[in-house]
Amino acid sequence: MLVQQLAHSAVGGFSASFGRDLYRGAKKNPLLFAIIGALLLAFGWRNLFLGLGRSFAYKLFVTCIGSIIMIVIGAAMLGLVGVYIATMFAGQGQPPSVLVPITLVCLVSIIGIAWGRRDARTRLRAAEIEAGNMRFLEKIGLQDSGFESDILQDADGNFLKIREQTDERIVFSVANRRGLRAAISLKDGAMISYTGVVKV
Repeated sequence: MLVQQLAHSAVGGFSASFGRDLYRGAKKNPLLFAIIGALLLAFGWRNLFLGLGRSFAYKLFVTCIGSIIMIVIGAAMLGLVGVYIATMFAGQGQPPSVLVPITLVCLVSIIGIAWGRRDARTRLRAAEIEAGNMRFLEKIGLQDSGFESDILQDADGNFLKIREQTDERIVFSVANRRGLRAAISLKDGAMISYTGVVKV
């Protein structure tokens, strides 16, 4: 029991010391402190919405726990800067307004949440397109050649090598066969049609 109380009191002392150090840092250089706090807070909220396609351990330790730590530290730093600013503008004998730190933390949190939701939608859409492209390649019979990492093999046994790639298409040359090409048409990253091997 005594060991547990000793461990708990040590943590309490560390927390109080950590808080005092943060406040001193905010007083010495409030702008830098505010920027670091805002970045931690915004990145923490953003990161909380990500983690798509990752393992359970990654989602737990990086996405959840890591994000919460960043949010708490960022909010504490930004909140302390808000308290310092409110103290500077408080009248004689009047307590500083709590609205300043709360407003700062809320505004940056809203920015981080909006950022995270947008990036999550983008990543989800990219994952959907990638899955669709895999199904498309399987449907047309393109697969890894098994010989070189940059060569594909089609359903007829032709070996295709990427010759050109743009936002609108991927063009392949046919190994050891002059004047033959194949192309996949793209729309917003999604594969929509395949020409097959044709003479050019």
